[in-house]
Amino acid sequence: MTQKEALAVIARIADDLRRGAPWPEVYKRYSEEFSYPQNPKNGDSTKIGLLGPLVVFPDPELGSGRIATVTASSDGSQIEVWKGKPLPIRLWRIARFDPAHLSTLLKASVGDVVSLPSELNHLYVLYQVEESSKGDPENHQH
Repeated sequence: MTQKEALAVIARIADDLRRGAPWPEVYKRYSEEFSYPQNPKNGDSTKIGLLGPLVVFPDPELGSGRIATVTASSDGSQIEVWKGKPLPIRLWRIARFDPAHLSTLLKASVGDVVSLPSELNHLYVLYQVEESSKGDPENHQH
């Protein structure tokens, strides 16, 4: 999808979320609307990704690597691999998180819907803040 098309879809999704529609319903609707034609190679896939719920917090290890799409030498297929310093266990769930988004998200309030471009991952990411804590992340259990 072109950048203009992607931004229009993100705006539609954000409007639905701001009106109070639940994430699962919104994701289902848009992933079906923007699904790829089904075939044996890609199965049932969509242009609308879902990274899942994330807990983000300032951490010096954020940004020490990234997920990259590379071509497999064996058959020429596209696969995703981790590039860079391995993440510590506490950050595995946010391997796809762009650390450039951290400061914006930490300033957001509960209920905010935030759309940010990710130069690192070459995509646009839409967040909805469900919970916020100003406490010390070092004292939280993960």
